[in-house]
Amino acid sequence: MKLIRVRLVLGVLLSTAFGGLLVLLRSQLVEFQAPSMDLRPLVSTELPGDSLSLPLRKFEWQARTPHPLDLKYPYPYPFLRNHPAKCKDSRGAPFLLMLVMTQPQDVGVRQAIRQTWGNETLVQGVIIHRLFVLGLPPPLFTKELHGLLEEEDREHGDLLQVGFRDTYRNLTLKVLMGLEWMAQYCSSARYVLKDIDTMKLLRQRLVLGALLGTVFLGLLVLLVSQLLESWTSSMNLRPPSPKISLRKFEWQVQTPHLLDPNYPYPYPFLINHPHKCKGPKGAPFLLMLVMTQPQEVEVRQIIRQTWGNETLVPNVVIHRLFVLGLPQPLFAQEVQALLEEEDTEHGDLLQVGFLDTYHNLTLKVLMGLEWMAQYCPAAHYVLKVDNDVFLNPGFLIHQVLHPERPTRPDFITGYIYLDSEPRRSLEDKWYMPPEVYPQDRYPVYCAGPGYVLSVSLAIRILAMAQRIKAIYLEDVFIGLCIQELGIKPTPAPPDAFSIIRQEYEHCAFHQLVLVHHFKPQELLQLWPDFQTDNDTCPME
Repeated sequence: MKLIRVRLVLGVLLSTAFGGLLVLLRSQLVEFQAPSMDLRPLVSTELPGDSLSLPLRKFEWQARTPHPLDLKYPYPYPFLRNHPAKCKDSRGAPFLLMLVMTQPQDVGVRQAIRQTWGNETLVQGVIIHRLFVLGLPPPLFTKELHGLLEEEDREHGDLLQVGFRDTYRNLTLKVLMGLEWMAQYCSSARYVLKDIDTMKLLRQRLVLGALLGTVFLGLLVLLVSQLLESWTSSMNLRPPSPKISLRKFEWQVQTPHLLDPNYPYPYPFLINHPHKCKGPKGAPFLLMLVMTQPQEVEVRQIIRQTWGNETLVPNVVIHRLFVLGLPQPLFAQEVQALLEEEDTEHGDLLQVGFLDTYHNLTLKVLMGLEWMAQYCPAAHYVLKVDNDVFLNPGFLIHQVLHPERPTRPDFITGYIYLDSEPRRSLEDKWYMPPEVYPQDRYPVYCAGPGYVLSVSLAIRILAMAQRIKAIYLEDVFIGLCIQELGIKPTPAPPDAFSIIRQEYEHCAFHQLVLVHHFKPQELLQLWPDFQTDNDTCPME
């Protein structure tokens, strides 16, 4: 076995050396074919005003499948970490702006660059500014890396983080968004630098150094293996197990569950209406937050024509917002163009900067409440409602909320689950892993299809959500928050919230708030009948 081990190690050394020489040869060929990049001033060019031709039909985009390697640009990627005043200090505009491409986890690399060629004071008498451009970290380590990046940026103030996943194939987006930042916040700079092609000599030395280091390390491994074999055969000793550093990269051994929502986190509002609650009618009595997906254009239109009509209840101010995330990557450009067109027409979309998936529903609800707390805190009540329900706003307002009475500060109601258990089957839609929620019972909570709460309680729930671990089942998580606050849901009128399907019946539906599992086309068919007088219905 000793001879076999020696041959294996030597084989690895030779193959590594051959591969390294190929890398070195390829780098020389690339440099020969592509001359070094000159540092030239950026010339501003005007894009045509109508550079994107919108599809003629609403869903024409469904028949066009872009290649997976197609980049989503132009696209309103947000700057999540930004330093808009970096080029406006007392020294004046920089002569050179360095845009250094980096990945979120490259903490040590950035520090080494700051101490060497990235030092902004390296050239005397010349103003240089440095920015590290990066995207979003891998999902498994989002929370941990977010904390490290926040600490690093507080110390150095030189990170520019953009709202897309940081991968090699998104490098073009990284460069373009760096240039967009320059055009918006540092347009008076004389030159902008991306990459350094004068690193050729250093690259050769690095490759040769890596080869020699690998050969030396291999010989060292071979020698150590021989020594260990002799030691263990005579003394029966085991080599010590390596220890992982517990400092800067402790996050590498902490793997959050895939179903953990990343909250709190500064998700940006990409489509926003900050003045929606400041109209001449005054603060709304009821704010409707309707959960929807980007592609559901028709569903939103039907809701506007039926129970989502803001003028449906006379003399009561109601405001409606459709809350949604980012569209799926394959059709992101086409769907985003449709959303902007739709919002221009209706002004009722609230788009938040995370991917719109079922497992992100908790984020969608919490960000809707954050919008309410920031832009509509004078509202009396807020309704969270799904888009696959029948809703009777008149009954909700007059028989449940009672606008003639004072607002109840700790009020929340809906269909109340009193003794619900977590689903532990992997095939279940509402599967809850024990490592995410180990308890055997859920708290008392209101079912997710629709619940209404006072704005004052919603703000307290938001504060609690910053302190306890979020879970992806949003209705259960709201229940956890109110349990921590010592609040119990208020029972609604009997059978007012129905989470199971009921067949439409004119008089019965006038005596309830909500029925789950209604398709949009069904709403359109029954709504004219529902709007007719109910004089023949028995009085309750």
